[in-house]
Amino acid sequence: MSYITTNSKIHFTPHNPNKDDIDINDIAHALAHMCRANGHFNSFYSVAQHSINCSLEARAKGYSKDVQLACLLHDASEAYMSDITRPVKKLLPQYLDIEERLQKAIYDKFNVSDVSPDTIKEIDDALLYYEFIYLLGEEVFDDKPELIGRPDFTQRDFINVKNEFIDIYNQLTSGAQIFKTVGIDGCDGGWMIAVLSGRRLSIERYNRIADVLAAHRTADRLIIDIPIGLADSKEEAANRPDNAARRILKGKSSSIFPVPFRSVARAKTVAEAWNISKALNAGANYMTMGIRDAVNEIDIFLQENETWKNVLYESHPEVCFALLNGGNPVLEKKSEEQGIEKRLEILEKYGIDRVDVTQHPLFTKYRDDVVDAVCLALVGKFAVEGKSATIPDEDEIKTDATGLKMQMIIPKL
Repeated sequence: MSYITTNSKIHFTPHNPNKDDIDINDIAHALAHMCRANGHFNSFYSVAQHSINCSLEARAKGYSKDVQLACLLHDASEAYMSDITRPVKKLLPQYLDIEERLQKAIYDKFNVSDVSPDTIKEIDDALLYYEFIYLLGEEVFDDKPELIGRPDFTQRDFINVKNEFIDIYNQLTSGAQIFKTVGIDGCDGGWMIAVLSGRRLSIERYNRIADVLAAHRTADRLIIDIPIGLADSKEEAANRPDNAARRILKGKSSSIFPVPFRSVARAKTVAEAWNISKALNAGANYMTMGIRDAVNEIDIFLQENETWKNVLYESHPEVCFALLNGGNPVLEKKSEEQGIEKRLEILEKYGIDRVDVTQHPLFTKYRDDVVDAVCLALVGKFAVEGKSATIPDEDEIKTDATGLKMQMIIPKL
């Protein structure tokens, strides 16, 4: 048999490639399932992840979209030929000849031209160096290369890597600007997220916020329904946007819960949290205690990952729904059919297809969380289009003791 069968059922001949048979979905699928370093890393790390990191490093260095695309596709031939380690590849001249012709066909297919091989190799080698340090604890070069971006070397779900690969490809090849925005809402045991990329809506669930941000670090805006910027006293708490947001929700202001002080969030037990709250006169209630663990998870992550500070934005779905509804709060409860229907109608007015929401498998169990996440992703889209504001106004925003801004992002239409 002279061909291979790809994931999309194309019969592909690697040694005599037909450009019409080259498919970005096949490339993304295969590379996402192919492990780097011949499988010897301490955890699974795919060729697709490496390619994504190379493309993002090219972006961080300020290179053109052509260079970013070349970096994304620089190992695309391996989707049809597999990956061979460098020491062995040098001994296989016929393989190298086939690889070169196939890679050229791939670059021609996707209109990659006039990109210096030295530029790609510099980025490729830099990622290789840090991959081996992170995933095997070994330095493979004497000189430490420069790295500007923040590559993700963690083990990730295959489908998420495949989707990110395709998202980046679409962003780099579309004539129009395609924004990717992510809405994040806490759900039972984890996080519900909605991703808007152009007209495409996807819905996913994660157990940890670290996994959410690792999977979607290329997003243009990430907005979450969790307080960011915690107070240590009642005086500092007055700097938060909660009271101003409550004034927007007349008749429904109780949906904005009292935010735990940082010391309350850090308490080891609920009993300890209650005691601290009472001692500080922090005004916590049972709803505060219900969100305490999620607030703590976000705050700890931001303290441990400085690059995410003031990049992950706080908002509140009910405030956003009210503003999207002409300033009128949606009084119907999300727990009831009428409340979900009303919110879906509002989303539809702004281009969200309800079928994409209601037909998703996660909607059945997490429908209010899904709807909230979609709302926040939509607000993220407005934000990157310059159609957003903050509570409080930008010149009145305060920061907490750790430098986190106390603000909410809201639509301004």
